[in-house]
Amino acid sequence: MDPDEAAQRYLQRIQTKIPVFETMDENDLNYVKMTNAGESFFYNNVNFNYLSHRIIFYLTNLHVKSRTTFFVRAGTATEEDSYKADAPLSEQGQAYAAKVAETLLKHREEERQARIDQGGSDAPLRQLTVWTSTRARTIQTAQPFKDKGFKVRQRSQMSQINPGVCEKLSERAIRSMYPEEVEKHELDPYHHRYPRAEVCPRFLV
Repeated sequence: MDPDEAAQRYLQRIQTKIPVFETMDENDLNYVKMTNAGESFFYNNVNFNYLSHRIIFYLTNLHVKSRTTFFVRAGTATEEDSYKADAPLSEQGQAYAAKVAETLLKHREEERQARIDQGGSDAPLRQLTVWTSTRARTIQTAQPFKDKGFKVRQRSQMSQINPGVCEKLSERAIRSMYPEEVEKHELDPYHHRYPRAEVCPRFLV
């Protein structure tokens, strides 16, 4: 069957059932309610089994709308080479953070204006949300956005990985001091960890 025809028939079946749809409000039942592909999400009675939990996880992470993601490095800290210090931003880092916010917001405004110039809607762009790790310099890098009223959310999963004994060491020094560890790392970089380090210290910042 032609894909367009199949889609049309599917939509027709939905239209015929809409008049008889009933909203579920039984408190004793387990059910999930999602509106407009993620606009709102509600589930009733949390006594779900494993499969139900996986379905909820899938639905809450399902995105059917286009979106733009920007990746930005944190600004330089006062103790750039020290993981344990969790140092705040230096003056240069603070200037960088302000410049990041200025540049990104200018880009978004230009994007909106281009849409208007092409005959599109003059409505504001989708609300910007900023995600950071829980490290001091990343939180402070996002501060200019927060000051302007944007949502800033922190997630520990985004934090820099502890480099262990390799902290403050150059690539050459690591290879010289820990040749066996380097060999293990190159054979299995996604599971190997250097002494006293978290897994994959040089692959996630």
